[in-house]
Amino acid sequence: MRERSQLRTSAIAFIATALVSTTALAAPNPTLEDKIVRIHAGTDFLSFSHFNPDGGDDDGINMIGFGVGRPTGLDRGTAGFVGLGTIAFGAGAILLNGHIAVGGELAFTVDGLNVGDDPSATLVLGRFTPYFNYMFGPFGRIKPWVGLRFGMGGSALHGQTDVFGMTVDSVSRTIYPIVGLNGGAHIFVADSVSVDLGITFDYAAPHSKTECDGCDEDFSKDGDWINLSFPYAGLSAWF
Repeated sequence: MRERSQLRTSAIAFIATALVSTTALAAPNPTLEDKIVRIHAGTDFLSFSHFNPDGGDDDGINMIGFGVGRPTGLDRGTAGFVGLGTIAFGAGAILLNGHIAVGGELAFTVDGLNVGDDPSATLVLGRFTPYFNYMFGPFGRIKPWVGLRFGMGGSALHGQTDVFGMTVDSVSRTIYPIVGLNGGAHIFVADSVSVDLGITFDYAAPHSKTECDGCDEDFSKDGDWINLSFPYAGLSAWF
C-alpha cells in the first residue's frame, strides 16, 4: 500500500514537472505578428574598450569593467572624448510580420559644473544611433537577432572664468561617428515583455576642437575607439 502511494506521488510529480517544462518552452510564442512598436533600455555587464590615440607612439589605452546597471561602454566613453553617464533608451518599429525592428537609441544629459562659483561650466552630452535588427524564429520563448547600428555622438563643455576682471568664454566640442554590430536573443517572459541578452561590438572615431575668444580651430581626429560588450543586457516592451 505504501509503495503504491509513493508510486502515485512520483507519477503526479513527474506529470507536473513535464507540464511546467512544456509550458515554459512553448508559451508564450512570440511571433510578434501583432506588434508594431518596441520600447527598450540596455546596459552591459562586462565590456572591454580600447582607445588608440591618433598619431600616438604608445599602444593605446585599455579599459575593462563589469557591474549591474552601469553605463554602456558606448555611453561611458574613454580617453580622447567624453562619454555619457547614463543608460541608453530606444524605440523602434516592427516590420515584416515580426522579423525586422528598425529604430534608434538616444542618450542625452545636461550638467552644471561648479554652479555659482568661478570658474563654472555647462556640460552637454548626447548621442543617437539608429539600428536595424533582423529577428529569427521564434523558438519557444526565444527569438534570436542580428543587427547593425550607426549614428553620431558628441559633447560640448562651455566654461566661463574671470581673468583680470574680464569674463572669458571657452567651448570644447567633441563629435564622433559610431558604427556597430550586435547579436543575441530576446527571451520572452511574457507576451509583451522580453529580457534581451547579446554581444555588441562598436567603433567610434572621436574628433574634437576648442573655441575661445581670439581662437578658433577645425575639428581634428583624436583617435580610434572600439568597445566589446558581453553580455549586453536589456529589457524590451512590445506593443
